[in-house]
Amino acid sequence: MDLTPLSPEPEGRPLFIGSLPFQDHGEALEELLKRCPESPSWIQLPSNPREGFLVQFTEGLPGFRRDPRPLVLNQGEEFQEELLRFYEAYLEVVEAKRPVEESLFQSTPEAVPGLYKLLELLEAMGPVKFVKGQISGPLTILLALQDSSGRLAYYDERVRDAAVRLLAMRARWQTRKLVAAGGKAIVFVDEPALGHVGSSVFIGVELERALRDLEEILLGIEDEGGWPGIHVCANADWGTILGVRGLRVLSFDAFSYFERFSLFKEEILGFLERGGIIAWGIVPTDSHKLDTSTVEDLAELWIHQAGFFFSEGLQAKDLLARSFITPSCGLGSLDKERALRAMDLTASLSQLLRGKFLCPH
Repeated sequence: MDLTPLSPEPEGRPLFIGSLPFQDHGEALEELLKRCPESPSWIQLPSNPREGFLVQFTEGLPGFRRDPRPLVLNQGEEFQEELLRFYEAYLEVVEAKRPVEESLFQSTPEAVPGLYKLLELLEAMGPVKFVKGQISGPLTILLALQDSSGRLAYYDERVRDAAVRLLAMRARWQTRKLVAAGGKAIVFVDEPALGHVGSSVFIGVELERALRDLEEILLGIEDEGGWPGIHVCANADWGTILGVRGLRVLSFDAFSYFERFSLFKEEILGFLERGGIIAWGIVPTDSHKLDTSTVEDLAELWIHQAGFFFSEGLQAKDLLARSFITPSCGLGSLDKERALRAMDLTASLSQLLRGKFLCPH
């Protein structure tokens, strides 16, 4: 098996999904940099209401309101006026009449303080190997927001189209900021709702349409010089997802869902051969499983899982070179002590595997 050359290679470095249960971005970033100085992420703190999954990237979406709860008011003249202003702003950027950095598509320091804090530190630190960002996916956002009639906002074509364009532009803006900071920029689209497409929970949601929307965002990240990623911490149709144009990094919950993932061996090998990267979410974020896991147990688990893909041209060192080691999901829902334990396990597991397969003594 011939793997497309990558520069740089992940080489089993630790990577974090995004959220932490801290109150202060400086403290959170300090703890993260202790454990992954070569591959930092910017951090979301869910304790801040403005950094919630549904609101952090939806500034500027026509009809969007945060109070008293997040929703989309998609009826009446005011919505039509907001929709018109939105597309006027969108066309200004698309037609190069206004830079995205000066448009409504930039994320403000109030919305993404963790990103601005990381950029500030990187300016002082100098370039790193990798720098990771993230953005909420349109499917997951719109399947959690109601509209004026109490329906899910996803089913309004006008809202859905605007949301995809908004997030695609916002992902472009973020990628530019991270690329300028130095190191290889990776931007994950967090789309856990992909795990529920096709179920009775969301009737009328088509996987093909959801993936076309994702492609627009991923290709924008790629166009700006970043590596586009998808994070799904649930079961999903991995075979179809792996075929999405632009996808470079797939992040999945290897601790809980590897058996399902392994059903798509042929598609996974093809993805790796094309230059794809796997972020193995092998450190659990379930409190009980986290409390009882050890680095040695998790290393044994990764070696067992990785062995499923071995062939004459793909051994442990080759697969680890194309992998990041991550928690299975964000750590924002844990208490602080357990979040730090998950971070320690991730960093220690990365060190153990890299020492065993990439830098043997």
